[in-house]
Amino acid sequence: MIIKSKVVTAVLEDIAGREQAGLRKYGTTVDRQDLSPQEWRQHMYEELLDAAVYCKKQIMAEQPLRTLTPHELIEMKEQYLKKIQAIDYEFRTRG
Repeated sequence: MIIKSKVVTAVLEDIAGREQAGLRKYGTTVDRQDLSPQEWRQHMYEELLDAAVYCKKQIMAEQPLRTLTPHELIEMKEQYLKKIQAIDYEFRTRG
């Protein structure tokens, strides 16, 4: 597979980094079989809540979103969507 996009490359690196962090923290990957689909959905829900908190923090930050350029807003939106899509894909393929 040849990847030309710097963004896709960065996302893949982030995913690999998250896996390494998970291995250090939990001693396993998401290939584990000890969680039910309901438990995986609960984990996803909690991750999405964290994402909502991070988003709200940005909204409340010194630089309000309305002062960002359209390009900056689109970039922020794309970053959040990619994270949500990655989490959603992982749970749909596991559960």
